[in-house]
This record gives sequence, C-alpha cells and structure tokens, in this order.
Amino acid sequence: MNLIDEINSLNIQQIQEKISDPSLFPRFGVFYKANFINKNIVEKLAHVAENLVEGNYPTGLRPDIVKKPFYVGSSTDSNYTNQVHSICNGWKSNSVLKNFILDAGFASYAKQLVPWKSVKLNQDSIYFVHPNSGSTAFHEDNPYQCWHTSNGGIITAWLALSEINCDSGGIEYLLGSHHANKTNSKMIKGKFISDGANPYEELTLNLGDDWSKDFYLFRPVVKPGDLLIHHGGVWHGSSLNKSNKARISLSLHLMDGESKYSGADISPVYGKYKLQNSNEMNSTFFPDLHF
Repeated sequence: MNLIDEINSLNIQQIQEKISDPSLFPRFGVFYKANFINKNIVEKLAHVAENLVEGNYPTGLRPDIVKKPFYVGSSTDSNYTNQVHSICNGWKSNSVLKNFILDAGFASYAKQLVPWKSVKLNQDSIYFVHPNSGSTAFHEDNPYQCWHTSNGGIITAWLALSEINCDSGGIEYLLGSHHANKTNSKMIKGKFISDGANPYEELTLNLGDDWSKDFYLFRPVVKPGDLLIHHGGVWHGSSLNKSNKARISLSLHLMDGESKYSGADISPVYGKYKLQNSNEMNSTFFPDLHF
C-alpha cells in the first residue's frame, strides 16, 4: 500500500497517533509526541521568547540572528501587516532556554529516530508570528546544511508554545517527501516568509505539478507543549496566521554528535565558530544535548 492510500482513510487525530510510533519515522519522515512538556514549562518558555524578541538578553550575549518584523504599508494603512519576528540561537542569550534545550530529552527522541550515538545542537530558532503575518514557503532543511558532515543530514524538532489550528496557520508537512528524487534538491528561489504568498509554489517548482498525488499534505492540530520532529529532507512550510493571537514556537536543528565542518561553503553565522586548522565543531558553540 502506498503512503497516500494508507493515510487518506485516516482523520488528523489518527494520523498523529500513527506518526507517534518512532519505528514509522523512516516511512513518513515526521514524528509526533503529545504533551512533551507541561503547561508551566510552556508558559516559562513563552515568556522567554517574548523577552528575547523584545531585545532582553540576560547573559549579555546577543543571539546570532535577530530578524525584526517588517511592514507592508504603514501602521495607519488598511494593508498594514506585521511580519514574523525570529531569533536564531537565543540559547546563548538566555540560560533558561539553554538549560531546557540541553536537558528536556530531545536527544533521547533523536536516538530513537536516527542512528546517532550523540546529538549536537546545530541551532535554535524562536518564531513569534503576529496576527495576519506572513506564510513560510515550503522547503527542505538539508540543502542549507552542506557545511557539516552530520550523518543523514539534520532532524528538526518543532515545539508549539501556543495553540496551533487551521486559523493560526501552523507548520505543515508533505509526509514521505524525503523519499522524493533528490537530484534537484536545493535552496528555494523565493522568500522564506512573505505576506499573502503561495507557500506551495516551491513544491510545484521542485516536485512537479503532481506533488499532491505523490505525497500527503498534513496539517497537524497541536496544543501548546506538543512536539513534532521531522527529517531534514521532508518538505514543510506554513500558511498565514489568520487568528487574533501570536503564534509562538521553538525550532531546533539537531545534528549527529560526531559532526565536523565539511569544508564546503560556510554561512557567515557559523563560519566564525570554526577553529583555525581544525574541522572540529566545538561544543562551546554547538553544545551536546543530554540523554
């Protein structure tokens, strides 16, 4: 039975129950864990996220990347739209976030899904998506990760810190798409985040007009504290946040603990952490997660 036939007869809850089985990760490329963290931890992390996007860095270190919202029109214009506010590597700026990432158990789940003996943090990202904010174009994560040697690429853990439903426009996956022909796998051509854009355009450009017949487009309905982990080759994106509340999430790129710099082009963000005459990925900058 092909993947489409297997999934089509199931509702969202049944699909989420199915992909909660780690042994099915190689087939679907997505793993779901309900109630990964409790309400108190969710509230604590949401507070950390709000402080980071407001520019509060308790450790005194600035995150590697701070992307502030930009606007379409003016604040008095009916077309005014507040975009996504994102923080990359906020763990360096807030010890609460750092300790959570290292100790929450992400490594234990990673070990069930991929053949790694140890797990490093590649990067964290906090997304604070305001009401009426932009969609994220569908993309793969692995084409952006050629600068290191992680076995099989990366996996991405996505943790909901607010309610995610059809109105809030949360993360969406093309289940099984990591099995697509990868000869043309590459960075996407368009913008990652934009207002009113078609987030599925890249799927047609990269997978052809029949992508919806070959793979299943899955829109999870998750509660704060639920966890999703996806393979670095799975196509994923999000649609507009049409709700009246901000959508908050924490995303972690995880890599094989034995990863080294590959010698390929390194982005300015990570090139500055490469030690002279060494390909080692220093744990000071790429911390090891605890089992």
